[in-house]
Amino acid sequence: MQLPEIATLRRLVAALACAAAIGAGPATAQDSDGDAVVTTSSLRLALMQLATSVNASVSDLIAEGPEQALYLQSGEATLEELAAAAQARKMGDAITRTEAGLHLAWPLVVLPGAQLRITEGDHLTLGRDTGAFILALGSVSVDGATLRAVGRPYGDIPGFRPFLAGVGQRSIAITDSTIVGLGYG
Repeated sequence: MQLPEIATLRRLVAALACAAAIGAGPATAQDSDGDAVVTTSSLRLALMQLATSVNASVSDLIAEGPEQALYLQSGEATLEELAAAAQARKMGDAITRTEAGLHLAWPLVVLPGAQLRITEGDHLTLGRDTGAFILALGSVSVDGATLRAVGRPYGDIPGFRPFLAGVGQRSIAITDSTIVGLGYG
């Protein structure tokens, strides 16, 4: 009898763990603010889905990255609405207002069925030193906005830079926008 390759076994285990975790959904669901439901939960669940969906190597983020993430669980929200909902639910410094616009300090995961709209004139900074990034399992549109990485290197992963990643067709749409310093590693 021939045993499967280690890489195949790892992908299978990750896919099973991801399916079980995503089926459970974010564990700390909050009441909705209008149409959008904003929650917090483990980041590792979403990273496993990213790794298995696009065969990405994110093992360093799974092992050393931030533990918590902000989730747009369902509904539609602008960046301002997302920030207001997070503040209303006392989600700490996950997303805060600055003189220049909004600052994302936590990873943000947009789940299937949810939509985030970053619109004309929005300025969003993503904290490199806090491990911030945006993962679209649902839909993220960026139109006429600026997204910029800021901060010192992330302590546990020195090469980390904030990024915007999508899983699935039409998960990300970017038009007439400025993207500065984003990328992974």
